[in-house]
Amino acid sequence: MAEVVAFADWELGPLKAFDSRWVDPKFAHQSITFLGKFVDGQENRIENPSLICRRQGKVDGALPRPEEVEALSSAIAFAFLDENPRKGPKSQNNSWSVVTSDNTEVFFWPVDLEAGLVTVTSGIMVRTISGGFRLDDPELVVRPPLDLFYFGASPRPSLDCLEAVYAVVLESLLHPGAKLASDQVRTAIGWLVKAWRNTATVHFPERLVFLKTGFEAITGTSNSWRSARQLRSLFESLPNTSDRHSERGRTPDLNYVGPTAAYNGHLVFTAEYILRAAIKASLEGLGFRDLWRPPLEGAIRRGLAKLTAAEESSQQT
Repeated sequence: MAEVVAFADWELGPLKAFDSRWVDPKFAHQSITFLGKFVDGQENRIENPSLICRRQGKVDGALPRPEEVEALSSAIAFAFLDENPRKGPKSQNNSWSVVTSDNTEVFFWPVDLEAGLVTVTSGIMVRTISGGFRLDDPELVVRPPLDLFYFGASPRPSLDCLEAVYAVVLESLLHPGAKLASDQVRTAIGWLVKAWRNTATVHFPERLVFLKTGFEAITGTSNSWRSARQLRSLFESLPNTSDRHSERGRTPDLNYVGPTAAYNGHLVFTAEYILRAAIKASLEGLGFRDLWRPPLEGAIRRGLAKLTAAEESSQQT
């Protein structure tokens, strides 16, 4: 991160931006020492790690609630992934500007402040726990996933997108089943994030399954034609839009080219682009307006709406 981004109850930004925010010098020293153990694929120290802390609060190491952790992970992943340019048949090689889920992963790591000890855990199916490391131990190194891609400067995510996804996912986790649309958005984002993992062990047909499952989540049906109809209705419900871009092709080949199709190109990248759009369209129905519009247009519309609301409020008082 090049600068601090504030959203909901949180701030996300570069380590140096929080120099004056540590709760005490000892915790600052040990935390920064531990962060220095993270290396890139060439064993070089990560020079610009990012932190998450409570908004305008001290960096005190207090863990968020599990629901907040998942909401943060979903919001950060979706907001950054949504900045990725669409990849089509005529798009240039722009991999330097593409973010994957690996870049957005959120870590909450327990550290024994008094003893200066840390435990490194990895794996799910076979869980590996390496304990007893001292923070100043030169053998302590936290390596990245093999396929983690590093780029120069990170894109700046949409604040409105961060706010919307965090609020909706947190509501879904705190009150599961209370609002079906919130549960659907949360689940769909989870499958989108899986599809954007950079690991070479997940092949394109498998990613297509992830994205198909994401569409099933957002539309509430696994039936393909019913899901397509629900998607069409979802996009048609947006103001000032038409259905001319809702046509989709089906073919065993992962590249689709049709003479009149609105979405030609690789099916995985077409599907992830449409799923992102569907998630933002669903957020519209949950009260978060204009996220599906181009960023500048959306910002202008939201600014005008706030200005109009302020004027009406002043007239009433």
